[in-house]
Amino acid sequence: MVSNINTNSANISWNSGDSADGGYQVRYGTSGFDLASEGNSVLVSEQEDTTLYNLMQGVNYEADIAEICSNGDTSAYAGPITFTTQCGGNNLPSLMIFDTTYPNCWSKSSSNAVTTSNTCGNNNTYTLQLNGQTGATAITNTFNLSNTYSIEVSYDYRAGKDNNCGDTPESNDSIGVTYWNGNHWIKLAKYSGGQAPKTFTSDQFIITNGLTDHFKLKFKVINGSGVNYDNWNFDSLKIQEGTCPKVSYRIWTIRL
Repeated sequence: MVSNINTNSANISWNSGDSADGGYQVRYGTSGFDLASEGNSVLVSEQEDTTLYNLMQGVNYEADIAEICSNGDTSAYAGPITFTTQCGGNNLPSLMIFDTTYPNCWSKSSSNAVTTSNTCGNNNTYTLQLNGQTGATAITNTFNLSNTYSIEVSYDYRAGKDNNCGDTPESNDSIGVTYWNGNHWIKLAKYSGGQAPKTFTSDQFIITNGLTDHFKLKFKVINGSGVNYDNWNFDSLKIQEGTCPKVSYRIWTIRL
């Protein structure tokens, strides 16, 4: 049984049917992990429950339990107990380097129009790729920003063409980047196919309005010719706290 599932912890319990003289050994890891060589271990005394900590958010986990006998031997593992951690707001700073799988707790409109790909990045590194289907959308997880004065958002982007980065967007094709302020989406940038760079180029923004605990970014193809056409690639997405501006002031001398 699993209870109190959070973004980075969960409580598991079990019923062995008898008392374990030496307690229990719990092995846990991401779904499909190898009991013999992967995962983490927790030793539990006599109670039949424990809390697993330092988990990653939005990830499928499983846990297996074995009894520890009085002579130190362990029984065969029973299980698995399976669960998925919750998605929650991230703190700053955050740097997203894309990997073989789509980022945990991100959402997307289509599995074949929004992917991560290692055909366009430097040295076979992965990038976020949106394949020119109108409406294709990638949305980040949320960030806790209600007590933040300003943030800096930066990323590298490029259109397709060359270096296995996909098809080249035409002049009437475009993609937009917006952020959620808790009520509606606010425009950050719009790139058109005719003017978009054909090599990775950095873009950067300072945001001071609409910083809430519901903040997130959206990458959306506004106009495109369909899947596998008009490709757009993004990499090295970074969100960090901005620099507070200096406060200007005057010193007044009052003579009595």
